[in-house]
Amino acid sequence: MSPASSGSRRKKKDLQALQSKIVKFLTEDGKGVVGDVAQTHSFAAKTLLRLGTPSAQELKALEGFHKGSRDAFRREIVADVLIQTEPLSGEGRALLTKMLLSKTEVNEGLQMLARVRDGEARKELLNRVYKNYANYPAAMKPFVYKQLVLNHSLIQGDLKKHLAEAAKSKDEVWEDSFLVAVQELNVVSEFTADIQRIEKQSQYPHLKMLAGAILAKDKGIK
Repeated sequence: MSPASSGSRRKKKDLQALQSKIVKFLTEDGKGVVGDVAQTHSFAAKTLLRLGTPSAQELKALEGFHKGSRDAFRREIVADVLIQTEPLSGEGRALLTKMLLSKTEVNEGLQMLARVRDGEARKELLNRVYKNYANYPAAMKPFVYKQLVLNHSLIQGDLKKHLAEAAKSKDEVWEDSFLVAVQELNVVSEFTADIQRIEKQSQYPHLKMLAGAILAKDKGIK
C-alpha cells in the first residue's frame, strides 16, 4: 500500500470518527438544551453538514432520534441535517412531503425545501407541490404560486395558466405574486393592461412602483 493511499484511508477514518462523535452529541439522551448549549448544538449540526453526508449508520441514528425524540428544539436541528443530506435521506423526504402537501404547513415546507441540496429530490418535491396546487387553501395559493414561479425551470407543467386568476385579484400577496410571475415567465407584454392597473390602482405603494418599473423596462426593451 502506498503512503498516499494509507494517508487517504486514515483521513477518511478520522472524518468518519468525527462525524460519529457529532451525531452522538446531537442524539444523546439528556434534558432539553437552551442558551449556549443550544448554540453549540446548532454549530455541531452545521459542522456535520460541512463534513459531508454521514454514513448509513449515522444517518440511521439521526433518523431514529428525529422519529422518537420529544425535544422539539433538537428535533428541528436534526431535521435540518436530514433535509440537507445528499442524497436526501428517507426521513428528510418524509418530513418535507408531509409539510409540502399540508394545507397549513406548505409555506414552511417550501422554505425548508430551498435548503435541500439534492437537486433531483428538490425537483421531484416541487413538482408534487405543483400537482397539488388546486388542493391548497385560497389564502395559501399566492405564496405557493410565487415559489413555484421562482423555481419555474424545475417545474414540469404550465404555470402560465394561473396568471389570469392572479391578475384579477387586488390582494397584496396576489399582486406581488403576479408581478413576480410576469417577469419570471417572460409574459409582460401579454398582461400589460393588468400591470398598468396595478400601477395606477393598487393600494400598495411598493407594488405600484414595481409595476411601473416593469412597464418601463418592457418599453425600453421594445
